[in-house]
Amino acid sequence: MDKFILQARSTGRIKSFQHCEIALAEREYIHFGNITGKPGGRRHVNLSLGGKAVLADLGSLYFTRVSAAKIKFSPDRKIEFIDGACSGSELQVRFWKRGDSFRPLGMQQDKKLSDFFIDLKLNRNVKRQVPLVCRGNDIIWVAGYRLDDRYKITKMTKKYYRLELKTK
Repeated sequence: MDKFILQARSTGRIKSFQHCEIALAEREYIHFGNITGKPGGRRHVNLSLGGKAVLADLGSLYFTRVSAAKIKFSPDRKIEFIDGACSGSELQVRFWKRGDSFRPLGMQQDKKLSDFFIDLKLNRNVKRQVPLVCRGNDIIWVAGYRLDDRYKITKMTKKYYRLELKTK
């Protein structure tokens, strides 16, 4: 244990011990316990317009159509509005996997999701529990954090969809 603590300066180091399942070094802390895998153990959940995706212990994601008059942007990161013509009416919800990238709102180029999570200083447990709303291979919304710039509402938008993450 002492050797692990001395070498824990490397973020992401994991070590198993008898008295706990793991110790995980994350920046200036060492977390003892276990690492959460993908909630529900499923690869993805389909999300149709007008429906919801239940995400085990994390809550639910709702996908609805709204009129332009009902769009009220707010600092609440659990609600996002998207361009329906870009997104389509059939989406999937899944969790982070190696190699994922998206184009964060306001950026002109893609960013690796792992780098985005590092910038937010999210530890391994948290990033594995962040739902991703996707269309095919494209990540539309890192739920609760950031929309992909290509799916934002513009002056040309004619179909308005609302995504909402309700956590438990």
